[in-house]
Order: sequence, then structure tokens, then C-alpha cells
Amino acid sequence: ELPSDTVAQMVKNAFNFPVKLVEVEDNTYCLELFHGPTLAFKDFGGRFMAECLAQFNQGEKVTILTATSGDTGAAVAHAFYNKPNIDVVILYPKGKISLAQQKLFTTLGDNI
Repeated sequence: ELPSDTVAQMVKNAFNFPVKLVEVEDNTYCLELFHGPTLAFKDFGGRFMAECLAQFNQGEKVTILTATSGDTGAAVAHAFYNKPNIDVVILYPKGKISLAQQKLFTTLGDNI
């Protein structure tokens, strides 16, 4: 169990980009999920997952292995970038994703 102030800090760390809740009509709101670093809704899940793993990891070396056809790889790469003791390996189909998507997760370096 985590204290509420720890969880609040994890959320603050994970979502260090605009999180916009837009009113679309009276008492109806829409959370815009495209303001993260890769412009994909997967930034929300990936970044919170990275904060959780960083919080619970006891200093052991961890390797995240994921496969992608585009957005997932970029979101995971940016979420875990520079997290201590966590390496990320991203598998993707050669020539089957756009160059822009590929560059989002193949140019970070360090632990990605």
C-alpha cells in the first residue's frame, strides 16, 4: 500500500504534460489523451506504468520487452527513458511502420 502523497507524486511525475479535461456540453467532459510526448493515448498508461515500476523496483536490473506496430513502442520508450535500472527492448516489423514512428523510439539511446 502506498501513501496518498506518494501516489500523487507518481501521477505528477508521469503526467508532466498538459492533461486537458474539456467540457463538451453541460456536465459532460472529454479527457484529451493526445497531449503526451508521443501524441498517443498510450502515453497515459505507459508513463504511469513506468512510475509504478520505478517505485516498486528494489534496485534490481529490469528489462522491459515489448513489440509494436507503431504507437506502443514510442509510448513505452518515452515512458521508461532514463528510468534507473530499467532497460527497454522494442521489437518492430522492419519496413512496416512509418519512419516518423520508428524515430520516436529508435533515437533516444541510453536505456532504450
